[in-house]
Formats: sequence, structure tokens, C-alpha cells
Amino acid sequence: ATLVGLRREYLKSLLQTLDKRRLNFADANFEIHDEQTLESVRQSLASNDIGKVLHALDLVPFVSGKGRESVNTQVAALLDHDMEDVRVRALDTLRDEASALDKAELVVLLSDESARVRAAAVQALASVAREHAIPEARSHLDDADLHVRSATVAGFIRYGGLDGVLAAADRLKSMLGSEEPRERAEAAWVLGEVGVQTFYQPLLPLLDDHDEQVRLAAIRAAGRMRSPELIESLIDGIGRPRLRRATVGALAAFGAEVLGHLVALL
Repeated sequence: ATLVGLRREYLKSLLQTLDKRRLNFADANFEIHDEQTLESVRQSLASNDIGKVLHALDLVPFVSGKGRESVNTQVAALLDHDMEDVRVRALDTLRDEASALDKAELVVLLSDESARVRAAAVQALASVAREHAIPEARSHLDDADLHVRSATVAGFIRYGGLDGVLAAADRLKSMLGSEEPRERAEAAWVLGEVGVQTFYQPLLPLLDDHDEQVRLAAIRAAGRMRSPELIESLIDGIGRPRLRRATVGALAAFGAEVLGHLVALL
């Protein structure tokens, strides 16, 4: 009886917090499946208050069961929203929900005036169409915006199979060897976004790059990849005060399995 009462109060508190925009879901672990909360999420997604819409989008991944299908339909309707942030977040939310995305609409968004929307759209299209996205999105490997180029590389490699890897390989190689720190940092982001543990080798020199922002991007990517071969190079970052926090976070992302490596190295 106490648990039932507490759950009711928890849901009330959750909805109040949603209104106040104080939610942080970085470490959240719960499911939304009761109709009262689902209805509140739906109302927030349809709100004219952009803050409510964005916070409702944060809640969508936690919706489970049959409610997710109806919520995804509402999220898909936000893809033509006037606000850039809403279009980007809607694309990111639906990236792995192929049934909720329309390929033709994603192709239209590839020409969006916002670089952030184009970057999110090319990854969503790659997720939905796999290798068939390559002809539609190949030109974005040469997009005027660096992050759009990076997102295209990541999308092709992650979702496009062998054809995607072959299409993106030259661009990624160029970024890794670029004299521009921003390009090398974006290359590190791509490796983290792809998240394949065996792709750790290109990240090793970036962890020792002379540019601090590149090293920082590489540390974050290492935390996403969680390749054991990167642990020793990561530990060097603990001795660098400006990189220490990111390094600790990356090592913590490995979970308990990192302890044996740390004991041996330290």
C-alpha cells in the first residue's frame, strides 16, 4: 500500500519537475507505461512551450509497451517544427525507430538550412535505409559544415555495412591526418559515435595529440568505445589537471572490468 501511494506521488513529482524543466536523464533507469503519465507526455509534446516539448522528448525513450507507438507518431510530427532544436531532438529520438520514420521526409531534411538538422537527418536516414542511404546522402561527405561531414561518415560506417565503410573511409582518413585540430577532434567523435571496440587503433595517436581539444575529444570517444587497449593511454590523462575529469569519466564508463587493468597499471 505504501509503495502504491509513493508511486502516485512520484508520478506527480515527475510531472511537476517536467514543467519546471529540471530533469536530467543521464543516469535514469525507469519505464513509463501508465496512461496518466503517457497522457502528460503527449500533452507536453503538443505544447506551444518549447521547453516542455524538449523535456517531453527526453522522456520518450523511457516510454514502454504500446504507448511508445503513439508517442513516436507525435514525435515524427515534430520533424517539420519551426524550431531547429526540436527538429534535431526529434530526429535523434527516432533514429533507431525505423517504423516511425519516413525515408522521403528524411531526404527532404537533408537539405535543411540548419547544419545540425542535416547532421541528425543523415544519421537517421542511414539508420532507416542502411546501405540504400548512401546514394541519397553521399554528397554530404563534402557538406560545407564539418559536423555534417562527420555525421555522414559515422552514419555510413555504423549503419551502411561494407559499402558504407568503403564510402566513408577516405573522408575519415583525411580527418584523422588533418592539420586542422577541429577535423582531428571530429574524427575522434566519429570513432566514439561508431562505437566499435576494434576500431581503437586510430584513436591512440589522438589521445596523445598536441592539441588539448583533440585529446579531450579522444578521451570522450574512448569512454564510448570502451576498448581495453585504450586504458593505458587513458590513465596518462589523470596526470593532466585540465583533462583529469574527462579521463576519470571515460575510465568509469568501462565499469568494473577496468579495475583489473587499473590495479596492474597503477
